[in-house]
Amino acid sequence: MVTTVIHEHIDRFPNLSAEIWEVLKLGFELEWRSMDDCDKCEKSGGRCGHNSATGFICFCFDGTTNKDYCKGTFVSIL
Repeated sequence: MVTTVIHEHIDRFPNLSAEIWEVLKLGFELEWRSMDDCDKCEKSGGRCGHNSATGFICFCFDGTTNKDYCKGTFVSIL
């Protein structure tokens, strides 16, 4: 697991590897970037995801996955 914790909290825990959960409870940083085609997937009723082998993937509510959007439910924006 890799995460970025707030630097000021590290000094409070001399045995950081054993107390990492305590440090995380105090807060950590998270960076979010939207994936390509995520908007298209969500408008079709799906949820965006990532597969290490294929890259972007759209998880559909019927249990299927697709490389762009959920079939039969895509809503076009004009």
